[in-house]
Amino acid sequence: MATVAAAPWFRARLIPELKSRQSLLYCRNGPRRYPQSLCFRRRSFSIYASAGDEGAVRVRFAPSPTGNLHVGGARTALFNYLYARSKGGKFVLRIEDTDLERSTRESEEAVLRDLSWLGLAWDEGPGIGGNYGPYRQSERNALYKEFAEKLLQSGHVYRCFCSNEELEKMKEMAKLKQLPPVYTGRWASATEQEVLEELTKGTPYTYRFRVPKEGSLKIDDLIRGEYALDILEGTGMMRCRPIDTSMDPNVKLLPGRGIHLVILTVSVLSQFMTSPCNSHWETIVCILQYIKSAPDKGLLYEDQGHEHIIGADWTGSDRRSTSEYCVLIEESEYRAIAAAATCELGLDQTVSWNFDTLGDFVIMRSNGQPVYNFCVTVDDATMAISHVIRAEEHLPNTLRQALIYKALGFPMPHFAHVSLILAPDRSKLSKRHGATSVGQFRDMGYLPQAMVNYLALLGWGDGTENEFFSLEQLVEKFTIERVNKSGAIFDSTKLRWMNGQHLRSLPSEELNQIIGERWKDADIVTESQGVFVQDAVLLLKDGIDLIPDSEKALSSLLSYPLYETLTSTEGKLILEDGVSEVAKSLLAAYDSGELCGALAEGQPGWRNWVKKFGKLLKRKGKSLFMPLRVLLTGKLHGPDIGATTVLLYKAGTSGSVAPQAGFVTFDERFKILREVQWESFSSNVPLSAGVVTH
Repeated sequence: MATVAAAPWFRARLIPELKSRQSLLYCRNGPRRYPQSLCFRRRSFSIYASAGDEGAVRVRFAPSPTGNLHVGGARTALFNYLYARSKGGKFVLRIEDTDLERSTRESEEAVLRDLSWLGLAWDEGPGIGGNYGPYRQSERNALYKEFAEKLLQSGHVYRCFCSNEELEKMKEMAKLKQLPPVYTGRWASATEQEVLEELTKGTPYTYRFRVPKEGSLKIDDLIRGEYALDILEGTGMMRCRPIDTSMDPNVKLLPGRGIHLVILTVSVLSQFMTSPCNSHWETIVCILQYIKSAPDKGLLYEDQGHEHIIGADWTGSDRRSTSEYCVLIEESEYRAIAAAATCELGLDQTVSWNFDTLGDFVIMRSNGQPVYNFCVTVDDATMAISHVIRAEEHLPNTLRQALIYKALGFPMPHFAHVSLILAPDRSKLSKRHGATSVGQFRDMGYLPQAMVNYLALLGWGDGTENEFFSLEQLVEKFTIERVNKSGAIFDSTKLRWMNGQHLRSLPSEELNQIIGERWKDADIVTESQGVFVQDAVLLLKDGIDLIPDSEKALSSLLSYPLYETLTSTEGKLILEDGVSEVAKSLLAAYDSGELCGALAEGQPGWRNWVKKFGKLLKRKGKSLFMPLRVLLTGKLHGPDIGATTVLLYKAGTSGSVAPQAGFVTFDERFKILREVQWESFSSNVPLSAGVVTH
């Protein structure tokens, strides 16, 4: 097993603040003194972590096999893959299957299949192996237990013998007191004798991590910049703030108007944490009240179109329905306010949590199974992961994992938290918005190169207007610095359009093979290859965005809905243009063999014939080709009429079209034309009474 502490790629500064002394703990029988190893004093901590550029880059994608691969997970995997390849590093695949009830081997196989389909080949992982395996968490339990015991011996964790009933009672008591439902520390200060008694009785227990009472964590996020997580002693508050407020990306210079400070009140983290909005709101109130307390500073409140946006008479009332507040202040005053009010800003740059919602958390369950945050930390450290690129919904896990890194003496990797993929209504993309898994899009006929291209553009760009990239080009162009902080909107219409562009850019041989096989499987053609298939693909490809579209396109071409067209609103214009006279001349050309002889010569023959036909009728342009299109194809719109007519003629003579395809041959089309009672259209006679239908 590799020793991560010696990994050359990482540089970290750890600042322990634990003083070497015994702890004074108040127990039921009065104050007692116990050795540090038995009653571990809550301590403060300070960690500064930044990853250097030297050494090997190792990233990982760690899906849970509890369902299909979501497009959000696929994008995270893609960004990890691109970063590793662009840096000459390793892309590791690890299966996080500690959720024994929901994890299935079928889901794991589906995830592996989807990643392979996207072309994201992993260097280490299931099916390949590597020097840091095993690569399934369910096969690493012995390792987790080993490190859990180390933490127990060092005093960073303790055994908790609380029953489920006791824990539920703690939650109920906290609810009555309107406090977060966190563990009260019942067994944090237990004596050695009390622990031995429970062990003797065989009472089940969990391992709980001792959370420090104060400290700070500084993270240089590759996407969000450098920020700090502070645990404020005596307040139970965790604060997240920019390291350098002058570089805060929420602050935008407005020429002649000072600094534009935007404070977001709605956080994506609200769905994960107990009460982030309340604490965040208190901070906003604090800042704004500080500003209002100094009217001589010439502050200006800007109305952004919200009817209840703050104005000069704002009193700090609770108006949580407002999505944002905008305040204009001078740059020097912003620095002072940021320092005085400990400016906490929105999720797009930094986040804040209530630290009192954390509590001493479980790392090993009573059944011996490890908990997610413990597994992830041990795995990333022992697998020498240098960069953790993951979704922003993992931001709340950063503190727990940082505490475990510190306790085990592991250096922290570089973090990069990618924004969420949003639906058009800006909510989190979910099943209610339609297809969301890679497998669904594959089954719908999307190409892997189109999916990869589109997913890469959800939050990243190369700085140019170019939108089309191959996987190889993405590797060459990708930089983590150009990944956006804000959420990306998933636009299924654009994805479909992009897939069409990629489909039409395929080499003709490959495109013919893909679509030909589709037509053969759909029983439209008798052979998946040949001149007819090549000509049909060439004619129809501009109208095909998804591979399944090709079935409808060819079936439509082979059909002859003449009467539906003539009775439509648009068909009325054709009737008024004397289409019946064109039909008579066209029937004569067909009966004489002139038309079929010309079509047998291909498009050159068609061009010569249609030129003579136009002169005969004294028609040209739209006046000639629109009636011909309707009479020959039965439709008002479609691809080039000459190429279409030649292809229809070949379809009837080559035997390439399957009998069950519903193809209306030339003979059948002209038979229908002979039976049309044109006068019934002009006299508004009902179709069933005056027109022969087919």
